[in-house]
Amino acid sequence: MSDGESPLTLRRRLRTELREARLRTGLTQDQVAAAMGWSLAKMNRIERAKSGINVNDLTALLRFYDITDSQQAGELFALARAARQSPWWSRYRKVAPPKLLELIDCESAAAAVSQFEVVQFEDAPDENIVFLESTRGDFISAAPEETQNYLAAFGRITQAALGPSDSVGRLLEAASAMA
Repeated sequence: MSDGESPLTLRRRLRTELREARLRTGLTQDQVAAAMGWSLAKMNRIERAKSGINVNDLTALLRFYDITDSQQAGELFALARAARQSPWWSRYRKVAPPKLLELIDCESAAAAVSQFEVVQFEDAPDENIVFLESTRGDFISAAPEETQNYLAAFGRITQAALGPSDSVGRLLEAASAMA
């Protein structure tokens, strides 16, 4: 994987190239999926950057799209291989919620990330709602059990990736206090 490029970024770059190639042929996703012997869902996952594409499928697809330029094909193969490498957070797939892993994938590709911290109000109108304050001063609310699960899982993943730190400890304490 290239430095600073997440699997999501690489899949998006590959998706853009493959979608443009399909559009140049004038074919629909249905037509390409049928010709390749794939389901439409597989074609959608590739073009929406939800999954990568293996080298054998890419070889057949490039042949079908009549992409014969060796430099262009080489760049697409390099993107496909890099996009299929496992990021650091993949080892947590069995314990972390899929939406959290998707969030981490998106954050790793983001140019800017907002941070939030748990804020407790003594006179909150509904004690069943937890408020999260962003570093910009914005507030969002979430049910305590959702917030607890996300904070705890994100804290464990962050701690495993970055090692112990004061902010990770506070994150885990906040999640435990909500239990």
